[in-house]
This record gives sequence, structure tokens and C-alpha cells, in this order.
Amino acid sequence: MFTVYAAGSQDEVLATEATVRSQDVTVSAAIQSSKQNYGSYISEVQSQAEAEVETQEAETNSQGLSIGADDQQRLMKIAYAEARSEGVECMALIMCVILNRVESDSFPDTVDGVITQSGQFTPVSNGSYASATPDEATRVALDLVLDGWDDSMGALYFESCDGESWHSQNLIYLFSRESIRFYR
Repeated sequence: MFTVYAAGSQDEVLATEATVRSQDVTVSAAIQSSKQNYGSYISEVQSQAEAEVETQEAETNSQGLSIGADDQQRLMKIAYAEARSEGVECMALIMCVILNRVESDSFPDTVDGVITQSGQFTPVSNGSYASATPDEATRVALDLVLDGWDDSMGALYFESCDGESWHSQNLIYLFSRESIRFYR
């Protein structure tokens, strides 16, 4: 607040002080409003920047499905946990099965939702998914999928066991790669 020294009557001095106080309140309100507008502007700029980074990190596969960085990591972890000893093609096929499920009305509509759906993937239930550290071969498999490679024939299931199983008795067998059988 300003101190006002004025020559004149006491009423004039009080009126001048009241005017200055009123202007001080108006200036304070204007400053506060500017801070709020600036804060909103900064938040908007940050949101736009985050959206641009997310868009840049996301890639779109041949089916037009956008696959963000977090989902890419999830795909690599589940493929590594399920098929690391089976090679690049099998890991890519595992990723395709996950993405086929995302697109299917019968499964959750997110990569994370599909992978963590109760009872679906042994590595999730036994903890090996959480500790999986994908290697360069897994990155190559992901790059294949991101580049549009998909030999999955629409597979929604796979298994790595031999002989009779629930899968073989209840699903349509499509093909095998290495020791993994794929079904719809």
C-alpha cells in the first residue's frame, strides 16, 4: 500500500487514501487474474507438449492400431517371457496374438488389459512377466510387428504344450511355429 502525503483538508487526504486503496485492490486483483491466466496458459502448453511427445512415441501398425511406448514395452516383455527360446518369429507372433485380442470384442481393448486378464498368460501369474528384460531379438520382433508383419492368421490363442489340451479340444488349430501352436 502506498502512503499518501497530501496538502489539503483532512477529508481530501482521506478521500485520496481511499482512492489509492481502491486502486491497490484493483491492481492486486489484476495481478492475481494474470497469474491465474498465466498458470492456465502454462498448463495448456505442458498438456500440448505431452500430447506431442506421446504422439511421437506412438507408432501405428499395419492395422492402424496405435502402439505407444508403454504398450511396446509390454508387448516385448510378454513375448520375451512366453517365447524367448523360440526365436524372433515366435515372439512377433505372440505380439500379434495380443494385438488380435485387443481388436477382438471378446477381450479387453488395451494391451495391458489383454496381458493382465486373469488366467490368460502363465508369465503374468508366475511373475516372470514382471521381471522380464527383453533383449535385442525381442526388439527385432517388435519392429517386425510395427512394420506391419503379421503371419498370425488372426490367432487369438497359443500354447507351448504337446498332446491333448483344452486349446486343441475347444479351439480351431491354425499352425505351429517352433514348439508353439496357434489357435482361433
